[in-house]
Amino acid sequence: MALNSIGSYNLGQINLGLSAGLGLLNPLTAQLDLFLTGSFGFGAFMADLQTQFSAAIAAQASISLQLGNPTLAIQMAITSFGQMAAALQAALSFGAPALSVQLSAQLAATAALAGTLQLKLGGIKAMLSGAAAVKLPALQFIADMGASLSAGPIHLLSFSNDTLAATGANIASLFNGGLGPSDPVAPGEAVYGVLLLTKDPTAFAAMSAILRTS
Repeated sequence: MALNSIGSYNLGQINLGLSAGLGLLNPLTAQLDLFLTGSFGFGAFMADLQTQFSAAIAAQASISLQLGNPTLAIQMAITSFGQMAAALQAALSFGAPALSVQLSAQLAATAALAGTLQLKLGGIKAMLSGAAAVKLPALQFIADMGASLSAGPIHLLSFSNDTLAATGANIASLFNGGLGPSDPVAPGEAVYGVLLLTKDPTAFAAMSAILRTS
């Protein structure tokens, strides 16, 4: 097969594999946003845990006050002397020692819950920080590669199943006449490029999967 001048393209139109891969990154970053800030993502989950953690801390404070003064919560809840007397009587009949034991158990339970929630919050914060650390470079990579793939125009040539000498002669003949007609390049102009060739047709087929060859 003779040398074939395919046309003039930008890098994204030539590097089909990289363009396809870059196109997949945008949905992945959108999915990462849902993971971070979506209504069912870790951000919302962390806010819910933070609420539970605050409630557990408040419960610890309340129970600690009751252990220091078992009648304090009762005094704050009632508005009349009669209600106070009835409530105090109920508390006394229940027994102060037993009340303290019960409150101590509740305090231990809320302390354990607060500790567990604090560990979970720390783990989620670390995961969110790690995800953000991945997202920011990924967004920069997408922007940089998008700009690179838009560069052009670049002349694309292909050749196959011909001897190296014949291919060289065909390239020399084509270059001596100049490239065109779109984006014309005169024989005397300085040019830049990369030439890929192989004698393995399987490797050429693999190249065709990621680079435009026709």
